[in-house]
This record gives sequence, structure tokens and C-alpha cells, in this order.
Amino acid sequence: MTATKWTWSVIAVLYLTFFSWYTSFEGPLTEAEIEHYLAVSEAQDLDSSAEDLARIRAFMEEDTGDDFVMINVIHLYDTPLQIDGVEPGDMTDEVLARYMEYMLPAMELIIHADNNMKSKILRHTNSVQSSVYEIDKKSV
Repeated sequence: MTATKWTWSVIAVLYLTFFSWYTSFEGPLTEAEIEHYLAVSEAQDLDSSAEDLARIRAFMEEDTGDDFVMINVIHLYDTPLQIDGVEPGDMTDEVLARYMEYMLPAMELIIHADNNMKSKILRHTNSVQSSVYEIDKKSV
């Protein structure tokens, strides 16, 4: 086998390995899985309202099982824009922290029942968030 064929074989194996790790082959959640995740969610977050749990149930029931990607591209201004919820004198980092105080628990409420999925999503979320934050801080 030539060096070119070896190179392309290694690339193909690496791609197939990544593809099989990254791609969901399982499909939508079953009713039993939904009940399990809701029970775990309720047990871990005692402050969950019936409305929160209903929203999570609807999300899980409507989910097709296909992969999805969510990217928040956030431009950090030197001085935050004066919109609802931003007080004069607030720093950009404080405004972003208040936003994330809501977002992270909301995301965790949906995904915390499956530790493997949680660790993957939070790892990607934190790395993307850190990357976006670092990129925006450099561009300011």
C-alpha cells in the first residue's frame, strides 16, 4: 500500500470514528426515558415549577432525536447598551453574568438527567463560551 493510500485510510478511519462518536443514532426518547428524566429533574431541582416541567416534557416529546447545535455569538460592548435590565454603570461582564445566571440553569434543567449528555454539552458550551468571550475581549 502506498503512502497516499495509508494517509487517506487513516483520515477515513479518523473521520468515521469522529462521525460515529458525534452522531446520534438513537432517535427520539421513549416515554419511559422521558418519565425517568423528569423524575431525576424534579429530584435534583426542587424549585422546578409545574410549568417548567411541562415545558421540559414538551421539549422531550417533540424532540426528533436529531443532533442540534446552538451557538451564542455575543459581542461584548465596552459599555453595555442601556436596555431593560441594565442599570447605568453596569459593566459588560456583570450583564453577561446575569444573563448566564438564567441560561445555565435552564440548560441544565433540560439535560442534567443524562450525565454523559450533560458532560458533553456543558463541555462544548463552556469551551464555546470561553472561546467567544476570549475572542470578543481581544476584539474590544
